[in-house]
Amino acid sequence: MKRTLILLAAVTLAGCSPMPGGEPDVIGGEFRSTAVLSDGFAAEAERSEGSGWSFTLTAPETVKGLSLAYFDDGKCTVTFEGHSGVYMREQLPEYGELDLIASALEMCIKDRGVTASVSGEKTVRTGAVRGIGFTVTSEGGRIEKIELNGGGTAEFGTEIMKNEQ
Repeated sequence: MKRTLILLAAVTLAGCSPMPGGEPDVIGGEFRSTAVLSDGFAAEAERSEGSGWSFTLTAPETVKGLSLAYFDDGKCTVTFEGHSGVYMREQLPEYGELDLIASALEMCIKDRGVTASVSGEKTVRTGAVRGIGFTVTSEGGRIEKIELNGGGTAEFGTEIMKNEQ
């Protein structure tokens, strides 16, 4: 009996107990959603497995239709009013908000470089991309919100579709 209690205490102290609140959810690989971004911007956001991310701005009116596609091969296509250019991600501003959001969400989807905790039905993941900390909240595999430390946020609409994995 004494050995059992000692073993139980050792396992508990070693952190081998289940995660408080349950297991973190698994975020699906493909989705499409509206996104309300910082500073009055809004976009249609989409992720395709094996391809990458795209954001098409829907507000404000002055940039409506501007599209940024971040591909898994490190390229980015920028399209606006019939003109487009292809750039390597290294050629873009290092701390561009949409690039940081795409990179952070990719880390969460691939479960790399993030720490997850569960609170009720929500999973909260934290990490850092290019030295910028972030927090991503999801529920049932659906990304709800990302907050970049020191600024940017994106709140995703309910129409995000989780891929069955």
